[in-house]
Amino acid sequence: MLRWMYETFGLVGSVLIYLILFIIFIFWIAGLAGINHSREDEESKNWRLIVSVFIPPYPIIWLIFDIIRQHRILKGK
Repeated sequence: MLRWMYETFGLVGSVLIYLILFIIFIFWIAGLAGINHSREDEESKNWRLIVSVFIPPYPIIWLIFDIIRQHRILKGK
């Protein structure tokens, strides 16, 4: 697979693709951790974690909305 990526996209393209995939993976893990440490009842938190594992974009979207929510709290809106 690495050889195919290198032959298809070249050195710079393949490095950028893998860097983007790595950053998405890090955001996914951060979203899972944020959902796990949220202050909700245990049943709701467990369902959110299950959904997060089977639908990987969910924790990334949750993380973005949590960043926006916290920004508004800090701004006082």
